[in-house]
Amino acid sequence: MVAQKKHAIDGDWEVSRRFFLPAMKHEGDAQQAARALGTVSGVNKVTTDLASQHATVWYDITQTSYADIIKTFNGTGFPPKENWWFRFRRSWYQFTETNMRDLAKAPKGACCNKPPVRTKR
Repeated sequence: MVAQKKHAIDGDWEVSRRFFLPAMKHEGDAQQAARALGTVSGVNKVTTDLASQHATVWYDITQTSYADIIKTFNGTGFPPKENWWFRFRRSWYQFTETNMRDLAKAPKGACCNKPPVRTKR
């Protein structure tokens, strides 16, 4: 299941993440990983590339998280390669997704450029 077309990010809270899965060796492995991720709420698209052993996942961060995607990969027997770069990206993604999730829950309408109203004493 090799992606030929790029998937455009759809929606304000959709992100794409790329994972190196060294255990993914055959087309059946790729299909199994994609099927498992397809059951996760918020996952919009999964593409796999056997030649480079990578999977790219597009998901809505208001419905799922990077940690949920990692748990799903681990549960299917295709854990991402864990090294210092993976740990750094995992921390960064979790930090930014937490901020984005908080922003998504924030009430609409900013108070910018509106001076506070002064009351007479």
